[in-house]
Amino acid sequence: MRKTLIIIFFLSVYSPDLWAVKADVLEYRVQESGSEPYTSRFLITPRWLRLDQGEGTDGYLLFDRDTGIIHDVSDEDKTVLKIDAPGGRRGGQPTGFRLNVTPVAEPGGPSIRGIKPRHYRLRVNGKDCQEIVVLPDVMPKAVGAWREFSSRLADQQWATLPGMPAGSQSECDLVTHVYAPNRGLSLGLPVYWHTPGKDRALQNYASDRHVDAALFTLPKGYRRISLPTAGQARHPD
Repeated sequence: MRKTLIIIFFLSVYSPDLWAVKADVLEYRVQESGSEPYTSRFLITPRWLRLDQGEGTDGYLLFDRDTGIIHDVSDEDKTVLKIDAPGGRRGGQPTGFRLNVTPVAEPGGPSIRGIKPRHYRLRVNGKDCQEIVVLPDVMPKAVGAWREFSSRLADQQWATLPGMPAGSQSECDLVTHVYAPNRGLSLGLPVYWHTPGKDRALQNYASDRHVDAALFTLPKGYRRISLPTAGQARHPD
């Protein structure tokens, strides 16, 4: 009887559920110009956002929402690149850039899980830059984490602007990826998102899915690299 109790206790302690965490999941099919389509998967917990290309991929991004640090993990090179851009310095869009969001009417369009998608075009200085179809008020916590991640990427891009050749980035890139990176995400959960050279289409989304807790850890023994930034450089804006 004692041995049986010990076995039952052992099985309960080492239950697979103890090695799992609940995460919100977003999966997109991504098509970039000149490339084969691939999966882009977001796994989101209160502490972490992991971005990868699904099971079996050889690298991932791990965003620590508490510290704002992004880790770019390469299994092929066995490296972890630390991205810790200076925050709090990137202001709004500079003078002379006008970002407009225009609703696009789609009468009779299909609903998704009973929710009517909304369609918008984002224009900068009169030029179409993005087209986005969203589900309003769907997966707000996941979208919020995505916005945090997007902001940190924008901080890094802002920090490196002084070292970029003049004219190397378009007005669309500067406004939508550096100065106003979350304008599209503020509209809702993207179902379809077109930017120059890149299309994303939502394939699946779910809340509180059990995933392996190890997905939110950094590998041991990998070489650690810190990405240099130009955060101290002067900006023209």
